[in-house]
Amino acid sequence: KNYLPDIESLDGEALSVVLRAMQRKRNQGIQTLPEELNGPMYDLCAANILAAPLVNLSPVIASLVKSPGGEIGLSGVLATQSASVVDAYSEFFDDVKVAGEDGGWVLITGTRK
Repeated sequence: KNYLPDIESLDGEALSVVLRAMQRKRNQGIQTLPEELNGPMYDLCAANILAAPLVNLSPVIASLVKSPGGEIGLSGVLATQSASVVDAYSEFFDDVKVAGEDGGWVLITGTRK
């Protein structure tokens, strides 16, 4: 599976990173996860990604976290953008909230439904 986000949802810096990753994938034949690892197998997912890609990846991240009880810790999110991330993950996780803030950046946590 390809877990790279939809290009239209990215800002300039994130788009540059994704395009370089796509180029490496074409040039180096990056292997994807084996099928037996594509499922809800993780107790915890920590992601330090910008808000827009986190929102777009919410179904993918949720699908990889054990249900019920798996946890998320999401950072790389500006406080001003936290509501959109909390909303996206609330569909899949209980008690999704901003658990901390430092210099305008937040940590969002939740527990898998």
